[in-house]
Amino acid sequence: MSRTTISARIIHESRKMSVDLDNCVDACLREAPLPNSQLADAMAREGFEDHHDHFDNTNPNTEYKSCLLHAEKIGLGSRTYELVRVR
Repeated sequence: MSRTTISARIIHESRKMSVDLDNCVDACLREAPLPNSQLADAMAREGFEDHHDHFDNTNPNTEYKSCLLHAEKIGLGSRTYELVRVR
């Protein structure tokens, strides 16, 4: 991730807390992979299939999306927010 600080301003609905992990996921997906990381190495391999998702590209067995949907469904918070870059 770049050294640019990323802040998430949460738009609360019904005074619920946000599902903060969703903010983190979106911030990570907006950044380029770090050089010499597991993700960068995987993307450089011949035959690499890009899923347009850093987490799926690192491990296709990730289940983070279903976890976030379930967290919102059971009332842990809302996934509605706005990412704001702070420079």
